[in-house]
Amino acid sequence: MKPAKATRHSALVLFGVFIALIAGFAGVQSAASKPSVSAPTITSKPADPSPSTSAAFAFSGPNGVTYKCGLDGSALTACASPKSYTALAQGPHTFRVVATQGGTDSAEVAYSWRVDTIAPPPPTFSSGPSGLVNSTTATFSFSDVEAGVAFRCAIDAKTPVACTSPVTYASLSQGVHTIAVSAVDAAGNASAPTTRSWSVDSVAPPAPAITTKPTDPTSNATNTFAWTTAESGVAFQCSLENGAWASCTTPYTWVIDTTNNQQHQLAVRSVDSAGNVSPGTYYTFKYQKGLPDSGVPFTISGGTSGLTLGLWRTINVTITNPNNVTIFVSSLTVSIAADSTPAGCLTAPNVELEQSNVSGSVIVTVPPNGSLTLPAQGATNPRIRLKNLPTVNQDVCKGKSFTLSYAGTANN
Repeated sequence: MKPAKATRHSALVLFGVFIALIAGFAGVQSAASKPSVSAPTITSKPADPSPSTSAAFAFSGPNGVTYKCGLDGSALTACASPKSYTALAQGPHTFRVVATQGGTDSAEVAYSWRVDTIAPPPPTFSSGPSGLVNSTTATFSFSDVEAGVAFRCAIDAKTPVACTSPVTYASLSQGVHTIAVSAVDAAGNASAPTTRSWSVDSVAPPAPAITTKPTDPTSNATNTFAWTTAESGVAFQCSLENGAWASCTTPYTWVIDTTNNQQHQLAVRSVDSAGNVSPGTYYTFKYQKGLPDSGVPFTISGGTSGLTLGLWRTINVTITNPNNVTIFVSSLTVSIAADSTPAGCLTAPNVELEQSNVSGSVIVTVPPNGSLTLPAQGATNPRIRLKNLPTVNQDVCKGKSFTLSYAGTANN
């Protein structure tokens, strides 16, 4: 009988434990089924990045909830939509919000953004026209020390528009132009503009008008040209005999080659400050010898006074060229006419001459319609003296005069 009682008691104990376990499990289930709160939704927020030190957030959630907000790690505190912040520091920020109902908080909803109110530095031009140019197209390259910026360009005070480097403008009008370039960062902060001005002049100046020139044909080796142009401030270039253009000024003197009766040509053109070049003005002419190769007419005049026995006196000689061309004198001779007085001072025994050194190796150049007085160009004067004869009474030569005559040879 004892064993049977013991068995019944054990069964009762086990049943009580089972009932207790079921009751405990039911209590856990009741706590886990406590209702949750839906997380709020942020409906309005600042841009990222934002150029403002203020920020406003709007948010919504289930009916009947309240909200708690926090900024940058601060504790969540009661708040309402919209929630605003001011005087925010530069740099990153995070806004957090939860919905609360019946003492239960929802999952946290967060939004991060960056405050940037500092404008980038102005851009720098690395290439592009400046000053006076002769092109109606202009290309500019530029950059900024702040990475990731965009650019806005404006030409001639027009509305700035988005642009990239390089930027090109075409079909520009004549005159002054200005480009302004600003850098814009991701937050929309715009730098001060960097400007650059230049002037377009693509119109060539008028061709020069030749006002002074040699006759055609001419007998002159040395020829002078002069010209004018309607545009002030231009420079000039000349071309001789269809050769290369070179800088020149007006008036311009040209010594041509006279070795034959060939044709010659001079051309002149204008170049303005922008480098625009006018059409050329051409003049062609021919050279013809105006005089024979020898026997060119010219005159020699001169004389001296006060002859003294035994002393040389310089004969002052002037060569005159009556021709319109340059002549080259290669010989000059002085001779003395015989005294005409009977029983007078005879020329031959009493007077001595020393000739000038003008010769084929010492040639004297005399300009057209000009004259030249010796000594010049390495040529010496002729000289004369009255001989001092020791055995002859020369009193008879006192007061006597001698006629000098001149001869010479020249060519052109």
